[in-house]
Amino acid sequence: MIVVGLLLWFLSKNSFFPSFKKIFDAKEVAIDETPLLIKEIKPLAQLVTITAYNEILVDSVMKTSQGERIGAILNPLHFGKILTSKKLVIIGKTMVQVGVDLQKLSDNDIIISNDSIHLALPAAEILDIILNPSGTEIFSEQGSWTNEAVVDLKQKIQKRAEAIILEQNLLMIAESRTKEVLQQFLQSAGYKHVTIQFKTPLM
Repeated sequence: MIVVGLLLWFLSKNSFFPSFKKIFDAKEVAIDETPLLIKEIKPLAQLVTITAYNEILVDSVMKTSQGERIGAILNPLHFGKILTSKKLVIIGKTMVQVGVDLQKLSDNDIIISNDSIHLALPAAEILDIILNPSGTEIFSEQGSWTNEAVVDLKQKIQKRAEAIILEQNLLMIAESRTKEVLQQFLQSAGYKHVTIQFKTPLM
């Protein structure tokens, strides 16, 4: 027993195996931070940095059909001239949300080195166009129109709302605001050097 004890003491002194103290010392654990960071950022889901409100007027003009003209002539309650064309004008209030879809981030889009982090974010995009039904009204109506015609005009309002966003370069402004928000978020998480770039949007 004494010989075994002396042998263990000799081996530990000469660093043939770690001391008993080192065996129970806390080890430094290597953690891949990227997946964790993505889990922290992704709950933000769609990061909306611009919400634009617009009131948009659209119209549609069509020639009246022969049946509509004959019907007007035969209608005893119809007074005035027979319309050869009809017009429908609709006003719609839209809310457009612009920002970055963080769900599109992958592990390869984040590079971490010590206290530095680099993000490659998806390009800003129009995340949602909301046409409030209570904010949509028929401003002017001449002639008879189907529900399908009204739906077509509502889609025209949404397309016009999208065009306004592009005309006013709001995608670029949204990217700038997204960069500011995420820089503050990551710096508060302990990263001293944060670089963010945006990918070229897919055409």
